Amino acid sequence: MNPRNLMTAIAIVTGLVGLASLIVPAQITAQVFPPLGEEAMMVGVWHRQVLGGGILIASIYCWFMRDAEQVIARRFCLLQVYVFH
Repeated sequence: MNPRNLMTAIAIVTGLVGLASLIVPAQITAQVFPPLGEEAMMVGVWHRQVLGGGILIASIYCWFMRDAEQVIARRFCLLQVYVFH
């Protein structure tokens, strides 16, 4: 598996986890911590939404970094052209 495919897979999986945390945080909180009171459930849901947002940001970052090796190599080649000619 090349790095591009790996980053694509990571982006898809983390994107799904992030979206699930944003869309259904109450169900996830209830599955992880079943015997909760109302206040604890609200705090748990808020934490799942915040963490889901962070995971979604990481997924977007991974999606855009799929071609990082090619971009870095291209910039290095352009730099060599300008420096040595």
